[in-house]
Amino acid sequence: MSEPKKVGRRTFLNYAITAVATGVIVGTATYLATPKGGVGTVTAPGATTTVTAPGATTTVTAPGATTTVTAPGAGMKEITVAALAGGLTDMSTEIAKYYMNLNPGVKINVEGFPEATMNAETIARLPTAPPPDILYNSTLPSMNEKIVKPGYALCVDEYYEKYGWDKVNPTAERFKVDEHYYWIPFGYIYYGNIYYNKTMFEEKGFEVPKTMDELYKICDTLKKQDILPMVLGYQSQPEWFFNHFSVWVMNAMTPDEFKDLWTYYGPKLKTEEFKNRPIKLTDDIIVNQLKLVAEWRDKVFAPGLTSMTSENAVSLFASGKAAMLTWGCWIGYVWEASGKEEKFKLGWFPILAPTPRGALRPGRTQRMCLYALPFFIVKKTKYPDLCADFLNTFMTNPYVQSTFIVNKMGWLPGVPLAEALIENSHVASVIKAYATQFDYDYSLAAALAAELHDPFQAELGAILSGSSTPEESAKRLEEQAKRISGI
Repeated sequence: MSEPKKVGRRTFLNYAITAVATGVIVGTATYLATPKGGVGTVTAPGATTTVTAPGATTTVTAPGATTTVTAPGAGMKEITVAALAGGLTDMSTEIAKYYMNLNPGVKINVEGFPEATMNAETIARLPTAPPPDILYNSTLPSMNEKIVKPGYALCVDEYYEKYGWDKVNPTAERFKVDEHYYWIPFGYIYYGNIYYNKTMFEEKGFEVPKTMDELYKICDTLKKQDILPMVLGYQSQPEWFFNHFSVWVMNAMTPDEFKDLWTYYGPKLKTEEFKNRPIKLTDDIIVNQLKLVAEWRDKVFAPGLTSMTSENAVSLFASGKAAMLTWGCWIGYVWEASGKEEKFKLGWFPILAPTPRGALRPGRTQRMCLYALPFFIVKKTKYPDLCADFLNTFMTNPYVQSTFIVNKMGWLPGVPLAEALIENSHVASVIKAYATQFDYDYSLAAALAAELHDPFQAELGAILSGSSTPEESAKRLEEQAKRISGI
């Protein structure tokens, strides 16, 4: 595990002292004790890499398999962490290795599961857990009905107080359930951004669009020059466009209207209260946003969007065949994948949305979908204190936050970080915008009832493919909601 390239120990200590003086809790001691072992990564499906670090052995296998990090010593306390296969399990493995080098007598197993089956995997594992003792799930608040309400998750109020998580990570309060903490978010992402070929824009005299009409004009010019206007890896993860659509809806509505929408079609869907819902999916305010889906299909997106993978989309953007790529806030990945600006300068701007209705905080320009990147501790774990202490490494250690969560994964930090700890200036610009430019709400993809998620996502895909009209999709969704509710 290497230290941040731009920050030496003395410099880091200076930042830590400054942060403490301003009320930010940082883990200087753990940073100074960082082991100097190797790093194991999975480079291709089916590959297996074994890496040995001082005092520990790590075996990393393909997605869906199990990663075990073993510290020396007998009579170990053992816990298991289950997280998304790939980047998150790789990161968790390295942090587990780091933690165990500082805490002999602990064994941490890291298991991976596919993102596409995250909710199903969580629901299937909980009745017999532990193991795992710690699970990752980001479908909030919808999954509270499956995880917190049935009593599977441990209330962690005491650990928030013990470690000061509520002070260093105040955004976590947004994800409380009945005024209690169950979720431990180590970072955040928002959806979303539009990344653009800045060199191409400058050569063609394009200004960054601020309205839909300005965007449509740019796209029309690009089409006439046989350049794809905008791409998206829809097939790889249709939910990304569900988030995109949610941005439009949450700005077209007031915050209270949007809360009514996801509340009545979420936790209240199967209650008597649903009969008195103040909004329906066939109302004009929803249908108009579905019409916007069709409008972007015809005017903005590349043809065949619903069959385009993330790899296809990034390749088209990196090669200059597409001028824009829409995605989440993880600009570091886009920067890497598009060639680190060796071919063209990279720029970004937030997803264009309807003019926000209702109040925004001072200085904010629009609302975005906010996702926590959270773990929860299984209530029946034998070692709740160990689980919490391990997760504290994610939560409050600036070395872990900067090295893994920000610089490696390109996510937004869960704690304030000194700017010098952020290696990529593009990532720094997104983090600044996250903190100062946007207001946030839940994505409909994460807030609607689980039974309505897939039908809604399918209807968005049907509109994008041209097999359904906005009005037809709205009608089917409303009928589906009524069937689920039983009214």
